[in-house]
Amino acid sequence: MRTVVTTPLKLVLILFMILVVPVEAYTNLIEPNKNEVLTIEIPFSSIDKGLVSNIKTSQGLVIKEQFEWYELWRKHLGRKNNYDNIAPQVNFNQLMVIAVFAGSQSFSSIRVEKIIDNGTNLNVYVKSGTELINKPSSNASEISPYEFIKLAKSSKPVVFHMD
Repeated sequence: MRTVVTTPLKLVLILFMILVVPVEAYTNLIEPNKNEVLTIEIPFSSIDKGLVSNIKTSQGLVIKEQFEWYELWRKHLGRKNNYDNIAPQVNFNQLMVIAVFAGSQSFSSIRVEKIIDNGTNLNVYVKSGTELINKPSSNASEISPYEFIKLAKSSKPVVFHMD
């Protein structure tokens, strides 16, 4: 026995095949995999970098307030007050500062390679090395490399990965 399909019913079936079936077929492409971790590389720019800091311990710091920035800059320079060398201007309404220090080294360098946002944390990857671009005129025991960078302000925790 043969089934007869009328023209309006044929049209409905054709529209169904064109519109509904592809949507269901591509749903898996539209919805992200819940187990997949999306990462974004965060842009940043350097504020200052050098080989001599009065901060002699290896560490990474996050600065989100103007007062903290002035205090850190003062400690970095070894000054008693903020009048000798004023810290570079940073708009802390929109930005934050990340500071990395290599500590007391005989010959070394330090730099922020990249910052990755994994959705939960900002991961700061710091590379240290033995390059010495501009040797300070003082003796090598005073070398304590550092870098200050600025990037968009974030409320996410910052995790340092020191190489």
